[in-house]
Amino acid sequence: MLRRFVLLAPLALACCGSLIPERPYLARRQWPLRLEGSEPDAPVRAGPVLLVRTVVPAPGLSGRGLMIVHKDGSIEQSLYEQWLVPPAEALENGLRRQLQVSGLFGAVVAPGSRLPADFILESELDAFWVDTRDNRAHVSLGVVLFRANENRPIVLQKDFTRTEPVHGTDAPAMVKALQDAAAELLQDVRNALAAAGV
Repeated sequence: MLRRFVLLAPLALACCGSLIPERPYLARRQWPLRLEGSEPDAPVRAGPVLLVRTVVPAPGLSGRGLMIVHKDGSIEQSLYEQWLVPPAEALENGLRRQLQVSGLFGAVVAPGSRLPADFILESELDAFWVDTRDNRAHVSLGVVLFRANENRPIVLQKDFTRTEPVHGTDAPAMVKALQDAAAELLQDVRNALAAAGV
């Protein structure tokens, strides 16, 4: 009896397998967050040194999945549509490049640099998602700039927010809108630092 069961089991499993509906294969896509800086305004031979510290992601924004707010208010972080690097890391690199080409500073350095800094920039990523309720991409960054001396006087403290319309319902359209909003936000930060007279 046991021998008969062993022989019939593979046949039974094969029959059951044909009843299970096949699911389409979903490939995981990774999107680069392109934040190209503009050309230098005016090369600076000597100037203050800016330390750009690590951009801290707000709770829920440390992942790489494309984040979507649905019409019912629920939040989805996609498993199949992902950023190549976490958005906070991409914004940090973009911010450093944008400020380096701005002509405002003699050098813009990362944490760990041995170059003494004159100014320190700290920031927190507060929003980086597509909201289907208004069909727009939302990017928000809180920034604090202060002098690197004993008193640490604050030069600038501001929340920067940018939104861009999403022209479509697919991932490429959402990615494009978030890229555009992030690039404009970095330009806003650059302009604010220039206006602060650093």
